[in-house]
Amino acid sequence: QNVHFYEVDFPPVIANKTGLVAAAPKGSFPFIADTEIIKPGSTTMTFGRYHSLGLDLRETESRLTKILADQGFDPTAPTVVYAECVMQYMTPDCSDGMVRW
Repeated sequence: QNVHFYEVDFPPVIANKTGLVAAAPKGSFPFIADTEIIKPGSTTMTFGRYHSLGLDLRETESRLTKILADQGFDPTAPTVVYAECVMQYMTPDCSDGMVRW
């Protein structure tokens, strides 16, 4: 019930997702309150415990912790950070940084 979800993907991918969510008819996403404002093209989106963050994951070690902190990340809270289908496109030295993180 209290798990926070952080989706991390390249900034253009997240910007595209925010644009799609913003353009969708009200009520299309039941977890989004009608009062929440979505900025089309933004590289972050937060709805309750769901957060999407635009980040070049090749920069994970140097930037991910700061970006999560900027979004209110609490390292003591149950959390899932996922980057769907991203690592397979990264070189091993870059994906190693994400695994180390």
